[in-house]
Amino acid sequence: MAPEPRPAGPDDAAAVLRVLVTAFMDDPVMRWFDPQPRARERRLARLFGHVLEKHLPRGTVWTNDERSAAAVWVPPGTPVTAADVRFYLSLYADRLPKGLFWALFVESRRPRFPHWLLLYLGVAPERQGRGLGGALLQAGLERAAAEDRPAYLVASSPGSRRLYERCGFRLLGEVRLLRGPRVWPMLREAR
Repeated sequence: MAPEPRPAGPDDAAAVLRVLVTAFMDDPVMRWFDPQPRARERRLARLFGHVLEKHLPRGTVWTNDERSAAAVWVPPGTPVTAADVRFYLSLYADRLPKGLFWALFVESRRPRFPHWLLLYLGVAPERQGRGLGGALLQAGLERAAAEDRPAYLVASSPGSRRLYERCGFRLLGEVRLLRGPRVWPMLREAR
């Protein structure tokens, strides 16, 4: 049985950061941005540091007691701030064409109605396949259902796409990134 999901707190930040970085080292989109592992690891650490700084205080980052998995959810109506834009521009300054393509892709396909966004879901590589990701996904989906809101995400690998389909998400299409991998925007209707 998978460890029970729970909201992450400030004491979990370092462990959650590590698990997200290791979980996304082999992600197709992250490899597309940074083919070199050391550069990818550095950029992922900065990215997830920013994401956790923004979302941990909101109570929308989930983990488990062993801190071997993490999910970052964005509530309906959460704005992208000028500080976010500046951060992402600095983070991807040397990858600007890819960064702009990704940002335009993501924002152009997001639903225009209020929804929960699953921004990131990662499981430590040595703990994958044990139901941890599914348990964290369900915790977020329960919160969305309690508010009668749909959930949206972009699956970045065939394995994650299958997980999300099993949990009730439906495909909204398939997109091949600029000389890169395929990704799948997905929606789960409010229940």
